[in-house]
Parts: sequence; structure tokens; C-alpha cells
Amino acid sequence: MNVDFKEFVAGIVENNAERLGIDLDLSSIRLFERPGFKDAVADASSIFFVDGKDRKNDITLILSNKDFPETVRNACELAISVHQRLDANEQRHVLVPLLEGVYGGQSYAVFSRLESFSKNKALRFAQKRFLQPKIADWLAALAVQTTTYCDTHKEVERAFIEPFEYLAEEIKLPNAIRKFSETYLSADIGTRFQLFTTVHHGDFWSGNILSTRGAFPGFGFLTGDFRIIDWGTARLDGFPCIDIIRFANSSNRNTKAAGQIVRNYADAIEISHEEVALYAMASLGRLGLDRDQFPKSRFLAMTERIFDFLCVNDFA
Repeated sequence: MNVDFKEFVAGIVENNAERLGIDLDLSSIRLFERPGFKDAVADASSIFFVDGKDRKNDITLILSNKDFPETVRNACELAISVHQRLDANEQRHVLVPLLEGVYGGQSYAVFSRLESFSKNKALRFAQKRFLQPKIADWLAALAVQTTTYCDTHKEVERAFIEPFEYLAEEIKLPNAIRKFSETYLSADIGTRFQLFTTVHHGDFWSGNILSTRGAFPGFGFLTGDFRIIDWGTARLDGFPCIDIIRFANSSNRNTKAAGQIVRNYADAIEISHEEVALYAMASLGRLGLDRDQFPKSRFLAMTERIFDFLCVNDFA
């Protein structure tokens, strides 16, 4: 960080320490280095860790970049909206900010410090395997508790027909995906299926799953405690299936094992295995239509990868 930017961030931290009534060590401010693919997104925010004088007061600060000053504010609004739609048992897993605001024209949010999966391969494997069924159950509850049925042709057209038209016409996608999309356009899917939308996170991978910090590093995951962060890509009129597919793929080297997790999820929300492909591909078509700052190259690669997963596991 250059000197001016470090002083800017320190100003935010100092202001919020007073609002929270805690002592924070301004000299401890440090930028969290994210995976390179996250920084490829033009509106990516910056994440900082700040130590409290007492460990329980450690915080995480997320700051929008100056070119997209509303990014963090919008993500917080989405997280709070999702939180309010769930019952008390499920909403505790949606991370909402301690404080949020605007400083120097850039929106920011302050969160309690959490911890990510262990960097130790053996422990990280154990954490993910233990947490998988609990995450899958939570995603199923998210879908069930936020279901909105598409009762009109206009709703079906917006949520399903338009996304499949986009996929069918996108010349940079493989022919197999375009033909798959055309099959849904040639059928009356609004009559064939009882279509619905749900809340979906939109970037549901292991890096966005954190746990509260206990006396022993990583222990929170092994007790089933988790918090879902980074709701900036969430949709309140989204789709089931896409989040569980992305999570299963990011947590399993074995594609068949990941497929079984998705099948169990489909059974839990009472949809057919054919509908898994319908909802997953519709969500990708909608992303293609509403990419904003999401790089097209990443969108194309992700669409191919998920379609291959669906084919290998006999969903498509």
C-alpha cells in the first residue's frame, strides 16, 4: 500500500474503532492477498485485517474500489436481505456486517474476524469432508425457504427463456451447450416443470466459507460452525443447484463424489435430476446476460466446466 492509501484506510479503522467502542492497533492493518482470479473482476473490493488490543476484537474491513464505490454497500444490502428471508436457525450462517458506511466516497463494511479453511492439506481435507453434508443441508434450506414459483409466462420468460436464448446464441460456447439450450427453447418448459426461483449466492466456493475463531485453529469447522461471506453476486431471484454444484466441485477431486452430493441436494428440495441441469444452465445464462464486471472469458470457462460436470454425472 502506498502511504496515502494506508492513511486513508487507517482513517476508516480509527473512525470505526470509536463507533464499536474497541481498541484497534492501526499499525497492524494489512491487505489480504486474494487468489488472482478474484482480482480479475474490475469491481473487486479490497480486504484488510486489523488486530484489536484484545484478540476477540480483531476485525476484517472490506472497502470498495474508487471506480465502483457502491460495491460493498450493495453486497451488504443483499446479505441483509437474504438474512431476513431465512429462519433463525439458517440465517446465522449468513454473515452480516457489524458496521457499514461511506468514507471518502467509497463504501465499506466491518466484520468480526473469522478464519478460513486450514492451509494444512490434511486438516483442510478433514474440515471440508466434515462440513460438506452440513453445507449441503443449509443450501437445501436456503432454496426451500426462499422459493418463489413462476406463475406467469412473463416470469418464465424472464427467468428461463431469456437465459437459454442467450446460451443458444452465444457463438463462443461449444455446440453441445448451444444445442442443449435449444431443446428447452423448443419445449413448453413452463408447463412441463413447476418452475421457481430462489436466492442463490452466485460465487459459492470454499474461499467464501469461513468459521468463527476458537481457542484451537480450525476447530469451528469441525463443530459444524460456518459463515457465508461475499454476497455481492447474490440474486434474490436466482436459481437452485448452481451453488451446490460449485461447492461440491471446489471440495472434491472426485467428480462422481461431487455428483452424489448434488443428487442428494436435488432429492432434498424435491426436484428431478433433469431439473438440476435446467436450473444450473439457466443460472449461467442469466449470468451471461447480467455479467457486469465479470470477465467473459471466466464466464465461458465456468459454463463449459459446469456443463461437463452435468454430463459426466448424467444430469444432462
